[in-house]
Parts: sequence; C-alpha cells; structure tokens
Amino acid sequence: MKQIHWGEVLNSLAGSGMEFVIIGGAALSLHGISRTTLDIDIRISAKEGIIRKLISTLSDIGLKLDSDDFSLLIDKPELLYGQCISFSVQDGPQIVDVFLDNPSDFSHLLKSSVKMRIGNYDIRLASLDNIRKMKIETGRPIDLADVALIDEFKNIK
Repeated sequence: MKQIHWGEVLNSLAGSGMEFVIIGGAALSLHGISRTTLDIDIRISAKEGIIRKLISTLSDIGLKLDSDDFSLLIDKPELLYGQCISFSVQDGPQIVDVFLDNPSDFSHLLKSSVKMRIGNYDIRLASLDNIRKMKIETGRPIDLADVALIDEFKNIK
C-alpha cells in the first residue's frame, strides 16, 4: 500500500492552484493545538471545475474517490452544497474528507482564514473562531472536546 503524507496532499492541492481551507483536527494541529487525527478535512467551493480539479489532483497522487456515484452529480454542483466526499489510499484508509460549500459561504470562510506556509505553498487554515463555530454546530462529543481545547489554547495565549 502506497504511503501518502499530509504534505504531499496539501502541496498537490496548492500546486494545482485550487483554493481550499483546512478545517477540523488537522487545522487545530497546524494552529499549534495538540490534537491527533488520521485525516485531513478541507472545504472547497462546490463548482464543477473546482470539483473536477480536486478529483484529478488527488487521483494523480494515488488517492481514489470513495463514491463512484458522486461523479454523476458533478455537473449539478448546487445539489452538492453541504455534502462531504472522501478520498482513500487504494485498499487503505480514508485520508481526505472534502466538504462542499456553496460559493458565497466558501468565500466568507476563505476571507476569514489564516495563511500558513507548508512546503512550497501558502495554505489556508480556518480561523480558530470558525473552527470553534463548526465544532459547536456539529456537536459530536469529539467536537465539543475540541471546543474545550480551543478555549484553553486561547486562554493560554
């Protein structure tokens, strides 16, 4: 099974010129909060060209889209707002979850994100305030634990 690392995924996406924002546990780690996670969660604007570029870019590094049925909807991106698609290593674990935003919501998230240099590229991370808001909206126990980590981190800073 081919090993694919976060840096390879992020640099491939950034190198393609695609706009994306890292959210979730990976974003918390990159902000400096001690949090383990096995995958990278990102948000993109649900536009046909962007979705096609995403699939092509991740396929080029050896990841596969988990749902073949998804490709039937690419030309109807408005039906995909709020949906999530996942990419896995061939015969291996999921390593990228992609949340598809309507363009105006994504634009707002992108504008409020922070820049971080990873490898050769500037990568966008959701702000801690936006991550906190997303975690509260999701409301799973792990997300509420992340809210506590964010609050503690902000108090220490």
